[in-house]
Amino acid sequence: MLKNVLGAYLNSVKERDFDLPFISLLHATGFFDIHFTHGQVEFGKDFIAKKVEAGVTIQFSFQSKVGDINQAEWRNNIMGQMLDSVLSSLSHPNFDVQIPHQTVLVITGHLMGNSALSLQDLNNQIRATYLKRTIELWDREYIITLLERYGLDSIHQATASEFINYGNFYELYGKGMQGQLTVREVEKHSRQWLDESLDSNRRLLCSSLEVNIFNNLLREKGMLYECIFVYLTNLRTIMYQINLEQDQLRLNQLHELYIQVLDKLRNICTNYINDIQTIWVNANKNLVSATHSTADMITYAVNCTRTVEIAGFLYFLQNERA
Repeated sequence: MLKNVLGAYLNSVKERDFDLPFISLLHATGFFDIHFTHGQVEFGKDFIAKKVEAGVTIQFSFQSKVGDINQAEWRNNIMGQMLDSVLSSLSHPNFDVQIPHQTVLVITGHLMGNSALSLQDLNNQIRATYLKRTIELWDREYIITLLERYGLDSIHQATASEFINYGNFYELYGKGMQGQLTVREVEKHSRQWLDESLDSNRRLLCSSLEVNIFNNLLREKGMLYECIFVYLTNLRTIMYQINLEQDQLRLNQLHELYIQVLDKLRNICTNYINDIQTIWVNANKNLVSATHSTADMITYAVNCTRTVEIAGFLYFLQNERA
């Protein structure tokens, strides 16, 4: 069942939706010195991170893509990025050019058609011509395996209470599919992520993963208000870990994660206010006239309160960025 849930989640992610869970996954799988480097000048590197393998510290770089990749997409948009990632030493200041470099292509889908053969040809060229490490592929199945091993399965498997939490996750998932998931239910469920007995990296992965799964379900139902508060539970978990952390390097990493969640919240709040503004303009600046039933009239005051609440929250989020 978990494979099906994770598969449905990966199928639903949009561009850059997987960034937060992926960073948490890197933490949970033993990577360190992790940085989000996606941007206009990234040199084929969306993320960089280091990991010790067989006693050797390796500098990894990751290029992440959502969905399946066909031959045209590979040749026109991705192949050049991957070769640039292998050959270029330009990146974040923490990218260490003095240690071995491993490039990884991360996709939430599959390489389709001849794109897999094209990757193989590119790797042959990289090996023979440039004498570099070949590109690793982390595709949908491999990502699901990692998310199972280091995410939900690793958290919900030891005690009776953790099995209950696992059951609660599936119950909330079902409610999310029906558009019946409430903020109160998610907040109550999220308290498990603050259990100090949990490994900190796996706590963050479980929080980021479940929050993003719930968020995608809610977004499909147009429940942006609930999406905002679901992400706040993720933010609380990160801030809780920041309060516990003593290592400065680890604090810097957590702060980067914190900033990314704030950016996600800022975007969702902006979309929420924009949607309200569109409805308001279309109703000739009279939202009362936009109601169609007694039930709409009853919830009108609630929706007005929510709008003021989110507008105020967005104001402080904008100031936070400034």
